[in-house]
Amino acid sequence: MKFKKYNRVEYEKNTLFEVVFQARFPQIYKITTEFPVNFQEKIRQEYPESKTTTPTLPVDCPEELRKAFSDEKAHQFSSEDNNWQISLSKDFI
Repeated sequence: MKFKKYNRVEYEKNTLFEVVFQARFPQIYKITTEFPVNFQEKIRQEYPESKTTTPTLPVDCPEELRKAFSDEKAHQFSSEDNNWQISLSKDFI
């Protein structure tokens, strides 16, 4: 994808609090069944902290929805100071 070229602008006061980028891709089920070892090795120097998470659902969530999300996992990799984070799941990074 080509983007229009713009001159870089630096502001005196940073207006951004948090920036999120999410790339979606066709589902890779292997990501939910195995820890992504090769991926971790490539980013480990900058993102040494890692954990696997499952979605937190509300207490009053219907049982059908709980079952649908029961095998959902995401792998989170964080920088040492926790200022940067990469999340990897079966269909997004």
